[in-house]
Amino acid sequence: VAIVDSLIRAGHLDYDCFINDAAKAHGRGAARVKLVAHLVSAKSGSVLESLTRVLLWRHGLPDPTAQFSFRHPTRGWVGFMDFAWPQARAILECDGYEYHSNREAFQKDRRRWTAVSLARWHLAVVTWFDVTCDPEYVVATVRELLSLERGTSTQTLDTLDLARSA
Repeated sequence: VAIVDSLIRAGHLDYDCFINDAAKAHGRGAARVKLVAHLVSAKSGSVLESLTRVLLWRHGLPDPTAQFSFRHPTRGWVGFMDFAWPQARAILECDGYEYHSNREAFQKDRRRWTAVSLARWHLAVVTWFDVTCDPEYVVATVRELLSLERGTSTQTLDTLDLARSA
């Protein structure tokens, strides 16, 4: 999945063509190709995001909205968040060193995260290490993120209308 996402992101593979061709696959390996087609995303921003998305899917967590366009309600600030569950007002950011190794990128992310917090959304951040070496931490973090109380509501993961598409 991460390889196909990367090829799509780099413009070497057309998402729609891949999905259409995968649907026509038959014979040995067809089931795997169809599964990859189900899991790829034209919105994946990095290998880390691809790995995280598959990890969440493998553990039966609700499908997030990738590259969620977030607008701060009073500041008008807009930014893209790696993953969001808008109904739960929850955001997951995948923080890799590759994209955050300079001061400008580092500072930009901290301001986005502050805007999210001030808008009363819940935010969690996972790293390459978390996803690749401690996936149980990531799964537990997302489960908790999706079950946090929202204001006076006591919605939990079980009551959210966030059905996984299968």
